[in-house]
Amino acid sequence: CNKRAYQADRGEGSQKAQTSEQEQEAQGLSGVSRVMTELKGRLKAIAEKIKKGETMADIGTDHGFLPFYLAENGISPKVILADISPGSLMKAKENSKYVSTDAEIDFRLGDGLDVLSPGEVDVIVIAGLGATTMRQMMEKDPKHSASFSRLCLRRRASLRMRLAWFSAISTSPRVSLVWISS
Repeated sequence: CNKRAYQADRGEGSQKAQTSEQEQEAQGLSGVSRVMTELKGRLKAIAEKIKKGETMADIGTDHGFLPFYLAENGISPKVILADISPGSLMKAKENSKYVSTDAEIDFRLGDGLDVLSPGEVDVIVIAGLGATTMRQMMEKDPKHSASFSRLCLRRRASLRMRLAWFSAISTSPRVSLVWISS
């Protein structure tokens, strides 16, 4: 059994999701792809922080709109969608059927950064989780948290908590922390 086939069976493997606009139109689903290509609010603010060519992981991905947008628009050549909830990951997999991209799309079921190898992607996005959960995730393994080039976090925590996180993970000079305020 090859590794990719095994991962796919477990719902974790790579998938290149390609559905033409005509197929979507025939299925009455053309609006789904438009949602992913027209981000608004906090997702748009986060997308603007990801540089072309950067790989990324969306921790707590839910519907997957942000990574799908980055993949479809040629910004990220590899996106990892991770969630602890099987239902949320299933929702993202369903949405991937309407994404047309050559980027690598990888689905992972699991807890926080545990689903990633150290330094596996350039950017980690954590945008939909509570402040306490985010803090616990970062403090669980500070070296692992610091192994990624950038962390994009949605600003929901107090200034004191943000400073504590930054000092906990800033042991590596290559880590850049981006706070999203929208």
